Amino acid sequence: MQKVVFIFTSLFFFLLPTSSYAVGALFQQEVSHTSRGEVRFESRHFLKDDNLETEDAGVGLFSRLETRTSWGDFDLNFSGYGRVDHKDESRSFATLEDAYLSYRYGSAFEYGLKLGYQVFNWSVMDAFYPIDRINSRNFDSSPEQLEKMGELTVEFNMDVWDGDFSLYYFPSFQGPRLPSSSNRFGSGFNLYSARVVESDGVKSSRGADQFGLRLYQFIGGADIEFHYLNHIDRFNPIVGYHEFSEVPLVGIIPDNSDIIRPYFYRVQQSGLSLQKAFGPTVFKFEGLYRWYAESDEKVLIAPNSIVQNSEFSNGPKDHGEIAFGLDYTYGLFSGHDLNILLEYSTLLGLNRRERQETSIFQNDLFFGLRYSFNDINSKEILMTSIFDLERSEEFLLGLKYSQRLAEVWGIDLGLQWFNASGVEEGRQVGAGLDSLKNDQYFFLNITRYF
Repeated sequence: MQKVVFIFTSLFFFLLPTSSYAVGALFQQEVSHTSRGEVRFESRHFLKDDNLETEDAGVGLFSRLETRTSWGDFDLNFSGYGRVDHKDESRSFATLEDAYLSYRYGSAFEYGLKLGYQVFNWSVMDAFYPIDRINSRNFDSSPEQLEKMGELTVEFNMDVWDGDFSLYYFPSFQGPRLPSSSNRFGSGFNLYSARVVESDGVKSSRGADQFGLRLYQFIGGADIEFHYLNHIDRFNPIVGYHEFSEVPLVGIIPDNSDIIRPYFYRVQQSGLSLQKAFGPTVFKFEGLYRWYAESDEKVLIAPNSIVQNSEFSNGPKDHGEIAFGLDYTYGLFSGHDLNILLEYSTLLGLNRRERQETSIFQNDLFFGLRYSFNDINSKEILMTSIFDLERSEEFLLGLKYSQRLAEVWGIDLGLQWFNASGVEEGRQVGAGLDSLKNDQYFFLNITRYF
């Protein structure tokens, strides 16, 4: 499947300019075309663990292609990325990001329609993203900034007052990409294809209708956004078994203990975000509430598999989530800038254990420093830290240096440090930072832009 996607995207990128110019000529309209891309050498090295089945290093190539062709009232956008890893084949894949046709109409182009794959960036925060839940992610990437995958979308957009209003329809569900058993970001075992849990039963991950709306306004110097979504939650799966039996004198056991799946649940989500600048300080806020569809379907939570330890789940529990923060920029000598980032995020309506099993960042504080040299090579140093306020032993530390090398080359190098207590008895697989204990790693990326 990955090869098919890669071949399709390559052909699409190659044929797009020619086909677009042909369409423009057919309708006797001027055509403009722009394209860009990057190829990046990636290397990461984890501190060695005691598990011979996991890969402690990754060496691969990452590439991204972007193109845009416009004629008349139409725009054809395409972007996608892929990765090939020499050390860990499970990291090799290709996916679409933005691959859609858009059409603007009206006397002042106040209406629009988009058809195709889209990546959405609704969050105003730097570390915590409560409202940014439409796109599935590649979980084999930095927990602070997971790579997004394009979502098949039909969007209608119109200008309203000092902003815009959008309606969305998502005809299918694409599950996130989860690390394999050999991956250091994984949970130690391979997960089978995802299942979607609706109020009327368990279904395959495809063909799940989803929809939403978003209203954005610029009021009093503030960016304000309200949204509503009825979709499949991509972040809070229950990992375990749906097919199990009660064996006399033994207990409840899965029909096949090797088939462990993530089960994703339908959720309604309504939220608000706000961003406003006060001189050099920017205040940011996101808040929402999620309520899940009721279902009689039960999932036997992994890794428990016998009646003495078995625990069932009817899905995630309804809860709220808020995040707020400050972004302050301080001008230094020679045009340098120091950017100070401070954010806090927490879940509402859940007890301590439920919060930890719902999100990695369930009651956390983020502090970051970005030092920008503002020179011709765009040199920058970024230091980040996230501390769990409920479990003092859990924290993340990050350090990255990046810069341009001449006009078409770039480099970034750094490290990520995870600290956790490890898996606790009775907790669901992957809760908190359990699976990332001792997964500290160093990375070096060299990028060629074109």
